[in-house]
Formats: sequence, C-alpha cells, structure tokens
Amino acid sequence: YYRNENNIGLYPNVKRCFDLAKTNYVMTLDDDDKLSPTYVESFLMAVDKHHDLDVFFTDFGLITKRGNEFHKHILPFGYFEDGQKIIEYGIKHKLGFPLMSSVLKTEKTEDFHAEDNSSGSYDWHWIYSKANELSFYGHPEKLYQYRLHGNQDTTKNSKYFMLAIPYIYGKIL
Repeated sequence: YYRNENNIGLYPNVKRCFDLAKTNYVMTLDDDDKLSPTYVESFLMAVDKHHDLDVFFTDFGLITKRGNEFHKHILPFGYFEDGQKIIEYGIKHKLGFPLMSSVLKTEKTEDFHAEDNSSGSYDWHWIYSKANELSFYGHPEKLYQYRLHGNQDTTKNSKYFMLAIPYIYGKIL
C-alpha cells in the first residue's frame, strides 16, 4: 500500500501506481471498487492460456444509490492478438473500454503520462492510441464493480470528457 502525501489527481495517481509496480502485471483499485472472488483466478487462467497477454478486462457493473446496475457499453470478449477489434468496437459502439478496471502488463504502461490535475478521457486516449500494439483478453462475466457517486472524476469533469471524445474519434480512431 502506498499513499501520496497530497491528492495528485486521478491520472497522475494511476501513473504513480504503474511506476511503483514491481510485478509483471498491475491493476489499480479505488477504495470503493469490488472484485468478484473469481477475478484473480480468471485473470491467471487467461495469462496461462495466452502468455503474450498485455491487457485483461472483464465485463463490469455499477453500484448506484438504486443498487447494482448495468453499464451501457458494448464490449468485445475473448482473445485478441492485437487491438484492432478493440478499435472497431470503439468506433461502432461508442468509446467505453474499461481500462480503469483492467489488469495491464506493467512494461506496457511506461508511456502512460498524466499531467497534474489532468482530467478528460486520458485512459481512453491512451488505450485506443496504442491498441494495435497490445494483445487483449476480455472475460464476459461481470467480475468488477465500481460505485457511481457525485465526487468521482467522471462526474465532476464530464465537460472535459465530452470534449475529449471527438478528439479521440478524429485523431486516434
């Protein structure tokens, strides 16, 4: 466990986690995220079957004031030797790759950059811009949940996310 002295912001904190990782794979979790008891086992089975795996993700659920809810994203599942299918899904079904709930090969995160207090869809910018360099495995079960609340970066900075989406479509996809 590592705690920053000050709140450095969402993406700088994610970058710090990546930099501090001393394992082959890394995943960041917020204090209100929930992993299914079978998440780690599913990840290890995927890595065992696909030794070149760079990104492991699962379907996910939302925890709201109303209880557990489904997300609106359509995700590709299975093994993808390169990220072309991830890009195609991003174009066809709107952006929505669950990078923040993914396990990543640590060496592939070296170019994840984030300026202090950066907001916007940097995680999508990063994953879609390098998808063709990565192999993916998407597990179809909902093995991860996160809580929606008014203080999260997505809610507080939605205008930046909305501005980032046309940029990602126009410049990256």
